[in-house]
Amino acid sequence: MNLPATAIEFLDAYRGVLAPLKEKDPAAFEEVYEDRMPMVHCYAFTRELDVSSAGADLRKRAEEYLGGALGIDGEDVHYHLVRDVAPHKRMYCISFRLPRDIALGVKGGLNQTRMASSTDAVSPSAPLEGVKAPLAAASRSLSTPESELKRWKRIFDSNAKDFSGQRYLDRESFISAIASQGDLSRIDRESFGVLFRVADTSRRGLVSWDDFTVFETLLKRPDAEYWIAFQYFDE
Repeated sequence: MNLPATAIEFLDAYRGVLAPLKEKDPAAFEEVYEDRMPMVHCYAFTRELDVSSAGADLRKRAEEYLGGALGIDGEDVHYHLVRDVAPHKRMYCISFRLPRDIALGVKGGLNQTRMASSTDAVSPSAPLEGVKAPLAAASRSLSTPESELKRWKRIFDSNAKDFSGQRYLDRESFISAIASQGDLSRIDRESFGVLFRVADTSRRGLVSWDDFTVFETLLKRPDAEYWIAFQYFDE
């Protein structure tokens, strides 16, 4: 898994990944996986510069998305420092043996949820453990102080224009909203236009208030530059 900005967020795909194989052919499953489960190698960024703290950070985040505990550090789990990518950011590779209970979907129940039809009703008694980790991660990622939201709203309203009775930012007003005069004296407007393409998720040439808050929240991520590059080229 070699996209360090987001790879760790896809670890939930391993929940229950081997359950269909075991159900279809238990003997074949045991023949292959009785003694040893597969190794997973996942690249990720961390702000922790101390090796032990970096390992703890990577382990915690991996377990959140996996929905269960990893094995023993040094035996089932290893951390490899790849390189420094910024003064306070490092890229690591966390390598771990996929826990059997996670691969079989024993914990969390997310594999059943992912396989269910989007139109299926969810029973009130259905297990909720499987959604706790991704929900907590999303909440942390998107949490924004109210004072900051008010400031964004003030900036949006002061630059937005009316289009068919709705308020939007076009390319020029978006640049005016995100770039100070000092920035514009050093960086040409065309460069800021690249960010407009990222914020304009609907590709209609307009940025709504919702689009603007998503964009501003994106800028707060420690790996924002990689997310922006991914969004820019993913067209």
